[in-house]
Amino acid sequence: MNGLFLLWLALTLWLVWHRVGQEHPELHHAYFGRWIVSDLFADTPLLSRFAEPLPMYAAGNWYTLPSFAAWLDNAYGGSIYSWGWRAATGAGNYGLGSALLPLTLGAWLLVW
Repeated sequence: MNGLFLLWLALTLWLVWHRVGQEHPELHHAYFGRWIVSDLFADTPLLSRFAEPLPMYAAGNWYTLPSFAAWLDNAYGGSIYSWGWRAATGAGNYGLGSALLPLTLGAWLLVW
């Protein structure tokens, strides 16, 4: 089951990466990894307590992690959590692929 979860997580992140590139080509995925890390620390309830003193370096300047995460959320049009939600439940083929993979594999395991 761990492998199935990791496969679903990788697919969802790839879908978010792909869709963000389509909707925001001006960013060219330059801050995608930092966006994920920033949002995980700034928007996760227990981790957000540690986010304030953490610095984040970008474009020659140092920022506090929460302000950097807020700037990236604005630039990318939402947090990584909201993009992940759209990837798992969104309309069209985009959400359908991420949502159907774990369901199909789970059904396949039950039939097997």
